[in-house]
Amino acid sequence: MDHVELLKSAATVLAAVISAVALIKVNRIDNQDRIRRSLWAMEEYMLALGKCIENPKEENREAYEACYMLCNLYADEGLRMEMKKIDSFISRGDMESAKAEALDLTIRYSEKYKMRSYAPRRRIFRLR
Repeated sequence: MDHVELLKSAATVLAAVISAVALIKVNRIDNQDRIRRSLWAMEEYMLALGKCIENPKEENREAYEACYMLCNLYADEGLRMEMKKIDSFISRGDMESAKAEALDLTIRYSEKYKMRSYAPRRRIFRLR
């Protein structure tokens, strides 16, 4: 094998490695984007749910239904089942049960996606 063929082979392998690394980075960015959209959808759902529970006017109910459908796009099967349970309580007008289930849903969602409440770091100043 002469040097030219060796260089061509090395260039082909290098191009394949670079393509694989680029594809991994693109997939990682795509997954992060999906996670952000999922989080946003769940936040919108919980906001609309809270409004619907506290004041079940038609406009709040419509906003809740829209967010419910949007959140179903991103939720996994377990979360969908919880949301369906909440929706059945709302349909029956049992807002206290819906509120209790919604609080449970926030706990499960936070645990599943390892979300923590915002807590800025404290700096401890030592006096000398």
